[in-house]
Amino acid sequence: MTDTRTAILDAAARLYAADGYSAVSMRDVAGEVSMTQANLYYHFRDKAQLVEDTLAHVLVTRMSPLDDLFKTTSSPEYQLRVFVEWFVTLLFNDLIFTQLMLRELIDGDMERVARLSRVVFDKPFSLIDGIVSAYSPGLRSALTTASVIALIIGHVQMARILPYLSSGHADHADPKIIAAHVLSTLRRALKDQSDAL
Repeated sequence: MTDTRTAILDAAARLYAADGYSAVSMRDVAGEVSMTQANLYYHFRDKAQLVEDTLAHVLVTRMSPLDDLFKTTSSPEYQLRVFVEWFVTLLFNDLIFTQLMLRELIDGDMERVARLSRVVFDKPFSLIDGIVSAYSPGLRSALTTASVIALIIGHVQMARILPYLSSGHADHADPKIIAAHVLSTLRRALKDQSDAL
């Protein structure tokens, strides 16, 4: 990928994450990288392609370390811990990734979501699905994998308000505390499901 194209994708990602797709025009993106709209259209045929390529760029770039993390061991318990800690940290520390991913989950165009699912999400989902299957053989692994991911996303989203609730504490917004809690919850749930089979 050329430096210019990467710069455009990075700028578009910042704008889309902050303001949403409909609020950001091609002119806004061109201005952000100090180029003409005509030059931007040289790289991307239209806004739809720019949105999809931006999402693919951000999601693939941020998720690529997952492959290497999983190569370090074959133990499902260790892989689960590595994934939970990595994903919680990513969601807390990379607001552009988090905002774009949540935007797609909430109101993404279904055709784009289907393409991104095949091209971007399928491989990391399969890696997590493999952990779930190895951790608790016999489970409906795809649904359980979705529950694992949803639990992590939900806790990260709730971290903004938990410290202010009557039973909340300041450390409920700490990524390390959240990762440890999610991991403990998942281990119990996966063991309980496996024992029930």
